[in-house]
Amino acid sequence: MKTLANFRKDFEEILEDTNTNRRDVRLANLMTEMEGTIGIPMLQNLDWEAQHPEEIELYREISNARVL
Repeated sequence: MKTLANFRKDFEEILEDTNTNRRDVRLANLMTEMEGTIGIPMLQNLDWEAQHPEEIELYREISNARVL
């Protein structure tokens, strides 16, 4: 199972991709993988976020990195 450090490493590697369309797709796929592996709720859940601050911080960082 992937750890948060693995997701961070994947994120940093994806950011190096100069093709913005491909990078956005890869970032979206990474977010989906995090949702399944870590169990990130589909709807905002403040209780879950309070219990998993590092996970939600990385998830939001990935989301904000997308150009869309």
